Amino acid sequence: MKNFNPKNIQRSLLISSCAFVVIATGMSATAAPTYSIDKVLVAEDQYFGQPGVAPAQLYKPHEVVVSHSPNPNKRIWISSNERSGFAGITIFGGDNSVRAFMNIEEPGLDWTPEPEEETIGNVVEEPPGENFPPEIRLDPLVCLPVRLPPGAQPPTLTVGTGSNREVFTLSSYDEDRVCAPLGAEMHARHPHGIDMDRVRGIAYQVIEHSGLNWNADRTAFEIAATTDDESAMLLAYDISDPDNPVIIDGYLLGHGGHEVAVNEYNGKVFQGNHEDSPTAIPNIWVDVIEPTADNPYGFIDTGWYNAVQGIEVDENLNQVFGTTHVGEKMFAFDGDCVPLHNAAANDEKHFGENCILYSVDLREPFMEQIPDAEEIFYIVDTELRNTPKNKTPTVLPGVLHMHDLTVDPVNHVAYQTLHSIHHAEHTGSPEEEELAILRGNPNRAEPEHHFQGRWLAEVDVNPDSPTFKQVTYIDLSNGQNVIDVPNSDDVVPGSSFESRYIHAHWVAVDPARGSVVVTGEHTGNLGVVDQGTRQLEQVVAISTRFSEGCDIPPPIINIPGNSDDNPGIGNQPEPPEVPEPHVHGVQINTQAGTVYVSDEGEEECFFESVTILEP
Repeated sequence: MKNFNPKNIQRSLLISSCAFVVIATGMSATAAPTYSIDKVLVAEDQYFGQPGVAPAQLYKPHEVVVSHSPNPNKRIWISSNERSGFAGITIFGGDNSVRAFMNIEEPGLDWTPEPEEETIGNVVEEPPGENFPPEIRLDPLVCLPVRLPPGAQPPTLTVGTGSNREVFTLSSYDEDRVCAPLGAEMHARHPHGIDMDRVRGIAYQVIEHSGLNWNADRTAFEIAATTDDESAMLLAYDISDPDNPVIIDGYLLGHGGHEVAVNEYNGKVFQGNHEDSPTAIPNIWVDVIEPTADNPYGFIDTGWYNAVQGIEVDENLNQVFGTTHVGEKMFAFDGDCVPLHNAAANDEKHFGENCILYSVDLREPFMEQIPDAEEIFYIVDTELRNTPKNKTPTVLPGVLHMHDLTVDPVNHVAYQTLHSIHHAEHTGSPEEEELAILRGNPNRAEPEHHFQGRWLAEVDVNPDSPTFKQVTYIDLSNGQNVIDVPNSDDVVPGSSFESRYIHAHWVAVDPARGSVVVTGEHTGNLGVVDQGTRQLEQVVAISTRFSEGCDIPPPIINIPGNSDDNPGIGNQPEPPEVPEPHVHGVQINTQAGTVYVSDEGEEECFFESVTILEP
């Protein structure tokens, strides 16, 4: 890894912070701007001359990260490409031209199709799938390096017994690193979140399928047999030369790695795992990666229900904020933390309690501020309420499912998206494990109820503020009440994306212009909130169709007959499930105010695209 002068790093950050402050002066008096679409870049193999879009080397973009640099030569943005066979990064210049494309996927292989990330309800789990033969899986052509913990040996895989017993050793990158095996159950790499250490010229990308998992005490790696056990990994790219990116390191994460945040003040990387890791004890934690340390691995054990998903750094406070997937709270972590062992009440050893500064409850303010809150949870928890006292409930209670988080580093405000309200999952708790079989019972009398979220939780994280830790919910319903329109498939078919609510997914803030932008995942849009008034001021259609009307279901045919020979056509079965938009990440170049929205697309209906908007 590169060596950096701390004084230069601090000076760079101070200059950046001062620029923020100067720009933001008078922000409260300025209304959020109106945004217009400047360009829509679509996957090049989906482009056939359609008007209003331009082809580019991006493939199912999960999100992008931007440099914010005033230097035109360093004004770049990077797309995290999720599509199987094309996974990796694309680096774009300030003029949106491609400067580099890197594919981290294994060439010439077919992978198991990825399941939808968000399936609500009780689905019988498929049995474990097959893996590639060990000689292929453990010796990949594309070597993604993974740092071993100090003293750990490269993991091995034993196949067969007796005289047929054969031991395979994972390929080594060098003395301290191994090559990540191919994903368990023949899964592709599946990149997720991405962030940039602009001071050190490094980009960090979360990869869902590392092919590895932690052992029980997180001191060594094992080769994952299934995706349920498999950990994510973090790739580090040297992007100091944007035309020639180089993978320089990799680190194992927990299970369900999703978003990543770099503390550019000290170079530490924080990553929340929004699912429990079944191979490790404790099973839910936040990763703290210190690239320059002899042992780069640190863990903050947050406990059952408290798996962190969205995560971001306020460098000016030197604090890291993370919103829990189903824990209904936000954590504040020390940005300088070195996670230490701590003795819990049950004499078990946990890491990182010293890193947790405080937490903020998100449930109670929701119940107080949202008029329909009690009715929502009454409906969600119908099955629990109707379960006889002598029977075991098949679901956990309903909870707020949070997703993304961002921070305004000038005004010290954290924003996090309330993505959905339904039963708790991936809690890591023993009670959930006990219900696993019951949850998969197809003979249940009552299906799970599910409401898509359309709210943004604002938390004052300024310790000097009189409203410190205060939570305010911002309404993104756009006139569509959650009781009347619980989900995107309840929206009037064919209605414009501009007229729909914002299915809150990703969020970004521009303090200089007083705007907060929120993507609507399954509503295909972008909401613009005025930071001062907390009002939804604009809704922009994002998802771009291959063909007009592909999200409109066919009508149910009912033609009455007029004789025995002409019985007519009665009510037909419900139409097939309609493809939904999958709008994901949003980032802002805070120098220019440019907004980048990633859309993962949907089969032959919506483009895989990045939409670029200007204020």
